[in-house]
Amino acid sequence: MSPARPIEIPADLARPLVAIGWLVGTWQGAGEVTYPSMDEAVPFGQELVVSHDGRPFLRWDSRTWRLDDEGRLGAPLATETGFWRVPGGEAGLEGTEVELLLAHPMGYVEQYLGRAHAGKIELTTELVARSADAKEYSAAQRLYGFVQGDLLWAMDMAAVGHAMTSHASARLKKVA
Repeated sequence: MSPARPIEIPADLARPLVAIGWLVGTWQGAGEVTYPSMDEAVPFGQELVVSHDGRPFLRWDSRTWRLDDEGRLGAPLATETGFWRVPGGEAGLEGTEVELLLAHPMGYVEQYLGRAHAGKIELTTELVARSADAKEYSAAQRLYGFVQGDLLWAMDMAAVGHAMTSHASARLKKVA
């Protein structure tokens, strides 16, 4: 087993983003999506690119694809694009307040609020807005963690008549 990758924070990162700076980079891996309205869990591959340009936000671009039985990428599943921000720009005793703004091509946008603590980020939707033809979706929670050098994440969701329940999770490795 290779040693875990240490947390890396880009030297030119805007100061307010230090608590979430470990997200910066390209991450790839696999996970599983499931929900009570689905017949079975679906394995997926994911590529996540988190970048910055010196201003006080991170850019977030995530794409997922269905995986076949041999683990090869198949049909596209989900795409989300957005930005991480640190409202107020300062860390507090309870961690750093963070905001994640996401847009999805399936007709909805989300605003998450939460806290970052030493390699862990917990978020809850503050706002979900959807177009008239988008699937009913009312709330979500996300958890991101830097574990043994990898990015692990999990998402719970309340949608299509179901209360908040597990929806998706993945383990991603940082790539050069």
